[in-house]
Amino acid sequence: MDQLVLATWCYKTILLMQLVRSDGPKLIPPERYTQLFGQRRPPSDARVWLGTVALGGNVLHDAAIEIAMTTLRSSVPGYLAVLTLGRLLILCGGRYREFDEPLRVETRAVGKTLAALWPASVRPIQWPPPNLIADVDFGALAQLL
Repeated sequence: MDQLVLATWCYKTILLMQLVRSDGPKLIPPERYTQLFGQRRPPSDARVWLGTVALGGNVLHDAAIEIAMTTLRSSVPGYLAVLTLGRLLILCGGRYREFDEPLRVETRAVGKTLAALWPASVRPIQWPPPNLIADVDFGALAQLL
């Protein structure tokens, strides 16, 4: 499947889950919804990864936390959102607003535990990643980045 199409669906689904949440903070700013609608793709400064969880079920789980998104020289406020659908894990990170300095693209877990979906690459992604995610806790997920 085309990485752009899949990344757009994943990002849209994360945004939708944040929008319909009745509890907890809504960390993703409204400008990001407008940006997705206008561009028909995730913003260039968003990151989307896929993974597989060890003990998946049919239970839908979603959450978001505020984090510092690191660039090559600095750190800016942002969000990290996770959504599990059965054994599929969608992890999305971004900044609250656009920033001149680009985010780091690679993470420690890409190719081992996470498949980098966005920004799209000319290289095909390895699916499924060789390592399962045992803990969907934000602390454990942040360690992968």
